[in-house]
Amino acid sequence: MIEINQFRWNILMDTQEEYNCSGNSTIDWSTRGTVRPYFGVFCLIFALVTIPLYLLSAQVIWTLRRGSIYKVMFVLAVADILTLFVNSFTFGIFLIMGEVYCMHPTSHLCLAMFCQFFFMASSMTCILLAINRFGELLAIDLISSIFHVS
Repeated sequence: MIEINQFRWNILMDTQEEYNCSGNSTIDWSTRGTVRPYFGVFCLIFALVTIPLYLLSAQVIWTLRRGSIYKVMFVLAVADILTLFVNSFTFGIFLIMGEVYCMHPTSHLCLAMFCQFFFMASSMTCILLAINRFGELLAIDLISSIFHVS
């Protein structure tokens, strides 16, 4: 058994041995996955319940958009909704199908990049919210002028 190095640069996953799907053409990847229908259905139900509730919250935030904090919160809500959709909905479908990476490597990489992008967008939006609140709490003119809405 070959040990997998846990600390490496994963940007080119297809070139690494454990992710080389074309290296072993004799493997039927559709038989390698474990089907988990209960957890998959839970993920789908979770997505179908939380996303509409979050859309309602985003709609309320949008009506309050005169303040700069609500504009930032709306961007955060959109990023979270898109991340929830990909993570819950598509992950639930993958669990029901018993999906493994080598069945559809390109779609897995695209979904992973999508999720990573919106995770980073959510993180940066939270930092913006913290800076906004910090500037308003301490009445720092420079920070208040950056977020000032005219």
